[in-house]
Amino acid sequence: MVFGSLYFDISTTDEFDPLDNTYWTQELEMRLDGAQARDTLGRYWNGYRIPLRLLSQVLDYTGLRILAGTLFAALTAASTWAILRTFGRRIAVFFLGALLLTTVFIVPFTLNMIAPWLIMYIAILLVCYLCKKGKMGSWGIELFFTVGALTAFFDIYTTPVITLGIPLTLVLLWRMRHSALTPKQSCITLIILSAAWTIGYALFWATQLAIASFVIPHINFFENALDAAQGYSYVVTILGGVPQATLKTIASHFATLLGAKTSDTTLTTAELSSAIYIRAALAVGFISMASVLWWLRIRGYAQARTIVKHFSPLLLVALLPFVRTVISSGTSFAHTGMIHRELLVFIFALGVFFIESYRVAREGD
Repeated sequence: MVFGSLYFDISTTDEFDPLDNTYWTQELEMRLDGAQARDTLGRYWNGYRIPLRLLSQVLDYTGLRILAGTLFAALTAASTWAILRTFGRRIAVFFLGALLLTTVFIVPFTLNMIAPWLIMYIAILLVCYLCKKGKMGSWGIELFFTVGALTAFFDIYTTPVITLGIPLTLVLLWRMRHSALTPKQSCITLIILSAAWTIGYALFWATQLAIASFVIPHINFFENALDAAQGYSYVVTILGGVPQATLKTIASHFATLLGAKTSDTTLTTAELSSAIYIRAALAVGFISMASVLWWLRIRGYAQARTIVKHFSPLLLVALLPFVRTVISSGTSFAHTGMIHRELLVFIFALGVFFIESYRVAREGD
């Protein structure tokens, strides 16, 4: 650990050497010299560090990684089992497949980025429990509000969308199966729960900035956060206008999903590596082929169009990662190596839409 706010894997490859990062090394020199650390990241409370600091009193770095991997594996298994028991084998298998596609097995070894995944798993377990007990209507807003607030506290803006998108997909699926909801009513549910999550996320950020500004009055944390928010879109000035920046960032995410190296998605030039576009085109082509095959299978069934319309709100959930990209193209592009895993929401919501609409059409026919 070189920089006090980050825990990361020390690589011995030529591609990444943490000691080559001047920001981290300068920060370390300042701390060793007794100087006050810079406050550029003072807006983050780094909530994930609380359990890490406590556990580090009894475990070394390797022990922390083993514990994180064990906990992560256990929650992955528990969440998959809960989905299996609540939504059936197809949805559970697809969920596990989507996790593997986004190389989720790497996540527990990046200790500063594991928090939103653990929150997502816990939210899945609670959604499955509340749905089976028939209490989602009573506790849904509170659950998503709390999940949003916890995400703001523990996450450092790595993959926050997964704590909203995956549980939201499951809630919509349950209500579509067990309630006579119209697409409009499903969209209202989507909006209400998304708003609850967003309000919880935003209110916690505002609260921690206010407390930090009170405790450390010589630092304007609100101004710091506003400057950072504006900086999240700096990629626009490098890659062109907003549409170009968004498309190139999305291309970078899909390419990374298919194995592109982070070094290929550098911000040092306006043009991305041709390998990025090729891989992104392959991903889009695969999704297009899957969509065509799904439609060819479903179009012959009675009421196919009505069924597709019924499950269409799931497509709105699938767009959440791209909404994040539009809002913060800069950080999404610069940190593609982790943020591309938010495509888990797109893959899972789209897959559930395909699976469920086809199942209902076939059984109905």
